[in-house]
Amino acid sequence: MKTIVNRKRRFFSDVYELENVMKPIRDAILSLESSKSTLADCYFSLACLGQSINKIPDENENVGFRQHAITSFNERFKLYDFDEYLLSYYIHPGYRGKKS
Repeated sequence: MKTIVNRKRRFFSDVYELENVMKPIRDAILSLESSKSTLADCYFSLACLGQSINKIPDENENVGFRQHAITSFNERFKLYDFDEYLLSYYIHPGYRGKKS
């Protein structure tokens, strides 16, 4: 009985961790579909996604998923690794804690 309960608990924990990664992706897609979106919004969304990936616990069960997420994120981030995008991130209202 204890094994079944622990397995179910782990399932819900895994779903919660996956939701924490998927929510910034969903928010980024919704933000970037707006007619008012800018490259700063894209860079800001990438920063939020990177932060959520770093919050994935580094446990035995999550190591493969975490490594894959970090590798995929780093590949995509190389496309936006320019000083102009970094500047736009610093002047983005979300960087200062204000919603745009």
